Amino acid sequence: MPAAIVLLLRGPKAPHPLHLRGWVYHVLAARYPELHDMPGPKPFSLAVGANGGSAWIRVAFLDDHVARSFSEHVWSAPSRPIPLRSGSMKIKQILELSHALSGQKTWDELLRTRPAADLSLKFLTPTFFRRRGFNYPMPEPGLVLGSLIAKWNAFAPEAVPESVSTTLTEGVTVRFFSGRTQGAVAHERVVGYLGRVTYHLPDASSKEAAWLARLGELAFFSGVGAKTTLGFGLTTTYQPRLKPRHQTAVNTKGTKSPGHDRPSEQV
Repeated sequence: MPAAIVLLLRGPKAPHPLHLRGWVYHVLAARYPELHDMPGPKPFSLAVGANGGSAWIRVAFLDDHVARSFSEHVWSAPSRPIPLRSGSMKIKQILELSHALSGQKTWDELLRTRPAADLSLKFLTPTFFRRRGFNYPMPEPGLVLGSLIAKWNAFAPEAVPESVSTTLTEGVTVRFFSGRTQGAVAHERVVGYLGRVTYHLPDASSKEAAWLARLGELAFFSGVGAKTTLGFGLTTTYQPRLKPRHQTAVNTKGTKSPGHDRPSEQV
């Protein structure tokens, strides 16, 4: 089942994502030697950061067996140092459910997500996509939904129906958009998007609305876009906050559209 674990570290400096990814591959290499070179979406994503003077690591998984292997490793010796090229770091605390970025859901729970024709996503780390051989930082509906569909189909027991995939990647539009771009470094310099977007599928059938909502819940575990194993594309759903009635925005057709709260620009 999809799961995310957060490791609080001793020390204020977050490790380099490239070094952290190497450690995760090393931890899993004994049981999954093919993991590094496997084609298609990887079964894990990473994020790193620091908050309140304490660094943290977040590792999320889409494969039950891979998640279990990693969890067994860190719990088997919680005080074991994490060997990184930049120096070893020690784990202060292991959080599987009690951190805002941790948690788990079975595929059945994801399939039971309440249908909705709107999907509000918050992009917490720079998010970009590979498009025609180049990195592209705009969270266009087709790119976001296409990324999530590919990851769902790679690991879930039930694939997104092809007709629904076509509708979601070609028919979803943007109801609300607020954010900015930010430069970052993967293997090379990239630019990614940070902010909030509400996507909307006009005239959505119950089946289409169900799949849109399921994919939104998957985003918390899978990430969105390229280089999610290097800390990019960390994404969560969020609940838009309606503005007071006198502040309600009006769209170009003269009909009222819901307001939203401002984006958080940092994890």
